[in-house]
Amino acid sequence: SRENAIDGKEARRWIIQRIIDLGWTVERFGEFDRRINYRNGRETRKPERIGKKYQWLAYHELLARLSDNFELRYDSWSGQSTRNNGPWSLSRQIRDIDPSFLLRQSQNVPWEADEKSWWFPTAYELWDEPRNDVAWLQTTTDLPEFKDILEVVLPADGSQWLTLNGSYHWEQPAPPGEEHYEQKRRQIRYDVNSYLVKKADAEKLGEWASTQSWSGRSMPESHAAYEIFLGEFFSSPAFEDQDTPFHSRAGWTRGHDDTVPIPILVTDDQYGRDSGSFDCSIDSSIFIHLPCHYIAEGMNLEWKGIEGNWFDKEGGLVATDPSLESAGPKSLLIRKNSLIQFLDSKELTLFWIVSGEKQMIGGSMSSGDYQGRLETNGFYFLDEGTVTGSANSRYAPPSS
Repeated sequence: SRENAIDGKEARRWIIQRIIDLGWTVERFGEFDRRINYRNGRETRKPERIGKKYQWLAYHELLARLSDNFELRYDSWSGQSTRNNGPWSLSRQIRDIDPSFLLRQSQNVPWEADEKSWWFPTAYELWDEPRNDVAWLQTTTDLPEFKDILEVVLPADGSQWLTLNGSYHWEQPAPPGEEHYEQKRRQIRYDVNSYLVKKADAEKLGEWASTQSWSGRSMPESHAAYEIFLGEFFSSPAFEDQDTPFHSRAGWTRGHDDTVPIPILVTDDQYGRDSGSFDCSIDSSIFIHLPCHYIAEGMNLEWKGIEGNWFDKEGGLVATDPSLESAGPKSLLIRKNSLIQFLDSKELTLFWIVSGEKQMIGGSMSSGDYQGRLETNGFYFLDEGTVTGSANSRYAPPSS
């Protein structure tokens, strides 16, 4: 009840006393704390007073004591209590440093064109043909093939890999000395999402997919988990607590309002770290696509402390996001022969939805400058080990 709630004034007095008990004194740290740069205000990524460090220590200790001795209120108004399953239930800032994630940043830069790589082998060079922008937007014969990014080959050993999730970005190079978005330029973007589906339902799903457009994001998809450490996927109290539809892990689903005619399963999960946290342990926000719980458990995949990589019992790499260590688009890849063996054992197949845009970016981009865009939409299946399907494109003029 509210009568038993924590008194904030008492908590602040406790923190002040704890700071003194821990050893902060004016003699030791006063001069440093007075001289620290305050120009960044309350921003997270800034130098901090030594006194502020002591405040963090005392604050976290107070949270631990409160968690051991008080019930967690359901919300700020109800007065009802709820279960405190762990520190991840309180706030993502409570567990700020992830000891299982040691990288400072990913090699993928979201706002720049993706570099050609073994999992992104398709280059695009026809930036100046045709010269007219609208004619270029309406041209479909020059579009990169989706199949070339759905199935790729690792040159080092010739192994075949399938893309479960990926975002791809081609962009017309800017002339030397020109700012990135100073002048209008051409761009192509592709998105790939995939799902597991029962083989017996594949034909029905294909008939429905042939009438759909994916531009409205109507299909279920994964969402980044900030409260779970990377090393806690997929067997830990933190993950088990978050492995629910409320936390965007719906399992086998027909989507929002049963939009999809048969149950499907999103093949990936996501781990996220925000660069705006106080600990400054990473240089930029990072998102990693992981194989979903069903795949990881069914294929007996293990995480061995290497960010973005999942291995089988023999130590062979089975699933990976290569953009963490090498320049290229953010993608989730899985070894083809391993996945096919798993799918066959479960009477399942793989279903991809693909979407894309051909558009103009940069420049003034006032309403009168907009020239429309080319929208690409399609779907593919893994049929007896072969990627089958197609994509279609339509020009959306400015009036639309």
